[in-house]
Amino acid sequence: MSDLQFYQKEYYDEKIKNKFNKHWDSIKDHTEERFRIHEMNSFASLKWEREPQDFKEQLHEENETRYKMDMDARKNREQWAGDAQGYEKAWTKANEILPVLSESVARLFGAGCTIFLYGPCADGKTNVSR
Repeated sequence: MSDLQFYQKEYYDEKIKNKFNKHWDSIKDHTEERFRIHEMNSFASLKWEREPQDFKEQLHEENETRYKMDMDARKNREQWAGDAQGYEKAWTKANEILPVLSESVARLFGAGCTIFLYGPCADGKTNVSR
């Protein structure tokens, strides 16, 4: 996310909300409700521009650090350790993922698509599912 979005996320309650609500109260009689979010983003952008440069730099570093941590966690979340629990989890997720994948491939090619997997199941039973 951009530094401005990160600023809004982290500091909305502390630095933006009360002042924006006062601003909105002063213009809402001649501004449609559907423009509230746009107005809030513009207001937050002005607040961001007025922040000291050292604050912006510190916030940028924090944003980058969190982004890297989030990406590392995302990359590692699906790593399979090769154990039975991970194998069972993969089969469980297959029922969620494969129908969507099959439908997407079918739409892409304008044809039917069947994905067939077989292998040991946790309960030892053979199961056929769509």
